[in-house]
Amino acid sequence: MKELYRVGEWDQETLGNHRLIIEADDTQAAVRCMISWRRSDANPEKKGVFIRPQGKSNFIKRVHVKHISQEELDLIFEPEKGVTTYEVYYMRFEGTTRAPYSVITYRPVHMCEDASWVSTYNKVAESLPQAELVAFESCSDFHSYFPMEIPAGKRSVEELSSTHHDKNFLVFPEVRENSIKMKKALPSHWVEQGPFAPLTSEVFQGEYYVFQLGIFAHRENITIHGVSFSFPESSGSSLWGGTCFNLEGVSYLGESFTKDIVLVQGEVQALWAGVQIPDDISPSVYAIDVTVETVECGSETITLKLDCQEQSIVDKGDDDPYRLSRLRWLNSTIGAADTVVSPYLPVERSGNTYKILGRDVTLGEEGLPHKIYSYYTPEVTSVGEDAFPILNAPMVFSVLDEDGAEASWIREPVVFQDSPEATQSFSQISSSPSLEQRLSAAIEPDGCLEYSMVLSAKERTELKNVTLSLPLHNNVLKYILGLGFKGGSIQDEFEWSWNTKKKNQDSLWIGCERGGVQIFLSDEHYRRPLNTNFYHLQPLVTPTSWDNQGKGRITFKKYADHGMVTCSSGDRVMEKGESLVFNFRLLITPFRPIDTYKQWNSRFIHEFKPLDEVKESRANVVNIHHAKPVNPFINYPFLRTNELKEYIDQAHDMDIRVRLYYTIRELTNHAPELFALRSLGNEVFSSGPGGGQSWLQEHLYEDYIAAWHVFEYGCCAIANTGSSRWTNFYLEGLDWLTRKLKIDGVYIDDLAFGRRTMKRMRRVLDTHRTDALIDLHSANQFNDKDGYANSINMYMENLPYIDRLWFGEYFEYDKGPEYWMTEVAGIPFGLMGEMLQDGGHIWRGMLYGMTSRYPHETGDPRRLWKVWNDFGISDSEMYGYWSPNVPVVTSCDDILTTVYQKPEGAGAMIAVASWNKKDVSITFDYDWEKLGMNPEQVELRSPAIEGHQKEAVYQVGESVPIPANQGAIYIVQKKA
Repeated sequence: MKELYRVGEWDQETLGNHRLIIEADDTQAAVRCMISWRRSDANPEKKGVFIRPQGKSNFIKRVHVKHISQEELDLIFEPEKGVTTYEVYYMRFEGTTRAPYSVITYRPVHMCEDASWVSTYNKVAESLPQAELVAFESCSDFHSYFPMEIPAGKRSVEELSSTHHDKNFLVFPEVRENSIKMKKALPSHWVEQGPFAPLTSEVFQGEYYVFQLGIFAHRENITIHGVSFSFPESSGSSLWGGTCFNLEGVSYLGESFTKDIVLVQGEVQALWAGVQIPDDISPSVYAIDVTVETVECGSETITLKLDCQEQSIVDKGDDDPYRLSRLRWLNSTIGAADTVVSPYLPVERSGNTYKILGRDVTLGEEGLPHKIYSYYTPEVTSVGEDAFPILNAPMVFSVLDEDGAEASWIREPVVFQDSPEATQSFSQISSSPSLEQRLSAAIEPDGCLEYSMVLSAKERTELKNVTLSLPLHNNVLKYILGLGFKGGSIQDEFEWSWNTKKKNQDSLWIGCERGGVQIFLSDEHYRRPLNTNFYHLQPLVTPTSWDNQGKGRITFKKYADHGMVTCSSGDRVMEKGESLVFNFRLLITPFRPIDTYKQWNSRFIHEFKPLDEVKESRANVVNIHHAKPVNPFINYPFLRTNELKEYIDQAHDMDIRVRLYYTIRELTNHAPELFALRSLGNEVFSSGPGGGQSWLQEHLYEDYIAAWHVFEYGCCAIANTGSSRWTNFYLEGLDWLTRKLKIDGVYIDDLAFGRRTMKRMRRVLDTHRTDALIDLHSANQFNDKDGYANSINMYMENLPYIDRLWFGEYFEYDKGPEYWMTEVAGIPFGLMGEMLQDGGHIWRGMLYGMTSRYPHETGDPRRLWKVWNDFGISDSEMYGYWSPNVPVVTSCDDILTTVYQKPEGAGAMIAVASWNKKDVSITFDYDWEKLGMNPEQVELRSPAIEGHQKEAVYQVGESVPIPANQGAIYIVQKKA
């Protein structure tokens, strides 16, 4: 059978991925072609058949399709004189084949225009000479259906079922190389070889051996409950181990689980399993019994015969992705130990006050914050001594009875569960005659407070409202993000309600540079939504406690001395025994001091370039995106690792760091584990409408979300759920990349995971690589398809562990400084970044210490990097326009300055950016004492920046030009 299936070459964009090669008698006026082709795709009768003479470009016009089904093709065609070999293309498609998000449809069946010819030869079809099948061809091995997508015929399946009528289900062992792909059909070779046959494989000492079991429910629905292993007793070792990934594992939260699988009659379930071969096992053939257990109809057993060689294997086989030993990574807990991550410090508790890096939180008797202070300096570059209040009064969780009166609580003392781990917990219980309130909470070194408030009814109770009040000090009432607000100046008041079907909104940040707080609401059913184009396919789960059937609201009002955020759920009736879970999280910002030295000394080239060119550009960090020769496949950088390692080693020899595009959001179709992951249902891959590129439609069939596509590499990605066991695999993959290839960090293109995963990621990187960088990129997601979410607000829980921001496509760099500060720059959160859209804005970016990344068509940062180097910006302190300590200002409110000041009066760089719509001349107001300079001994110089400004020298006090909506850079320094 194998000889019938081969690879051919043709233009797949116009002809599709599959064809038949047939031979026909060219002397005949009509030939019949009847082929049993066993197609696995749905609705083949809706897809046209196109025949052309081999070696020619014209298609035969007289073609009559009598019948098309998944099992057979029956057609009549008129052969061309002088040609005996023909190509039959049966899955031609059209659409946006080269688009990142492809839309592909298959060409339908067409009626032959010569009705008379059709009528004539259709009547004598039984007597027509037959064309002969030569081969089934695919455009590549990767597109081939052989052997696992050649369905057995209906009759042979019925005979198989009849032969095994005494079995409630059938088990077909399969080697790892042949991923089980079809759920609604049996591969033809399974029927030929029969079920329950032993599976023989060659293995090595220490190998993690992976195999499959195809379970066929041929008589009735069954529930698969477990897979057990019976290992040999006299193998010279006791370190055998086995697991079935479909039925047991460890979640991304580190929790062990088991599950059952309901298999519908007539369908196939692939069970992927692994056996750990002991390191010290003696060479021999070992028999292992593997038993599949069901709930309703007993069990069935097959035998593995493992021929163990006198040879050990490195890292259990992980260095070869196609061995699939890495599937055990799905159950890893790497990086999960709750240890403190740099630059954070262990949480310290004194009484009811917790101290963390740059902040402290004092709890009240009910366990909620009564005071929150920030100690960050106005520049956010260090932690100072001055306490900067964030709260104006204690937070309050209020439960109001039907008359609007607060429940009469009897409160037990707060219980502090001090721990040697990073996270510190506390709890509190309050009771009233009709209600019980249980608070459990935790505080982390980065400034995250997680609360779960469980309200339970002892008897039927009518409530007027349940509210959480957050009274904010006037100090922080400067900026707002979230709940439908673009980043900008805070409102005097607003009201917001839940609408999760359309809006990815569940959190709000209010603050200033020195201090702020994000509040995030959820309940016990929270599931991370999809983002970046796919929000509507997996939106937020509405929290029933907070929303309360549309009654829930979040309001804000600014008063004379404070602002009040109120999260209310409205009136309701709680029945006896009913519980409601009100979860909320507070993130206290900034998370850490800004590391300006790292900002100045990490300069990015966001392109795979020859290293000599990288060095010449003045960049010292290379981001290797996917769709590059050494990293062709999205989020799977494991298939060209020799080439990657060679490049990275050479880069390190030149003091250049290399980071990879590697994230979780979507996964290439080239991942060897793809069908193993598909066998897990919707655990890893999101459920969706299918479609997309032809390979996806032809091999995944249905129930997936088509994501990014790169035509050059045939890389078609599908979206995953973001939080699953693939997280564990991803982190083990990161560990492998840092150990084996010595990568210097990762470039993350939008985040599909939460802070627990990010903390694990940080620990993995820090274990193996000093000064590893995590770089977060995002396109602006404040749009309908993304649910009007602010990228930085949505990802705020991850920001404590990220080093760099790149925000990004579609950000509105023409907006005011309030937008820049909140949506783009990262300053209020202890971060800095770069610009992207249209190359950025050189002058406004410099207010926040940002450039674009090289290379960019319109925003070449090399010219500015040269100015940085010539000035010596690495030795400077940044005093932003937002700081009261900025030593140089202008008299114009819409023309701002940030000063980069060198120590001991050695000079200062003044970055000027204008939002003024006119060309103006300005003068600077200098604080010479802060600058440590004598005005009579200095001059003001405009350094030459090619394409932006010319070199000029000015006297101190002289006016300088600032073009409309542009800016300039000036350097004040001692006269030569």
